[in-house]
Amino acid sequence: MKNLTHGRLVKSNGSTAGQVWISPPPGASDYMLKTEGPSMAGTAFLSGVEVGILMTKFTPDPNVLGDYTIEIKMNNGNTQYLYVEVK
Repeated sequence: MKNLTHGRLVKSNGSTAGQVWISPPPGASDYMLKTEGPSMAGTAFLSGVEVGILMTKFTPDPNVLGDYTIEIKMNNGNTQYLYVEVK
């Protein structure tokens, strides 16, 4: 996902597993969110509940300072918000 404010998380069969939204600061256009390998099963540290793990890497626009909000929403599942402040 590069230079987009909305993208899909896609399963190996092509169906949508979830969606991603990025709210960049004004003027930002060269930012990227990508996965670092396939998702995997894991166990939550505190609760011991089985969870899905998706490793992601976010690269902000190197020319624009400000706040980014990244929302990752799984179909029929949790939503995770990531807040990145670039100073």
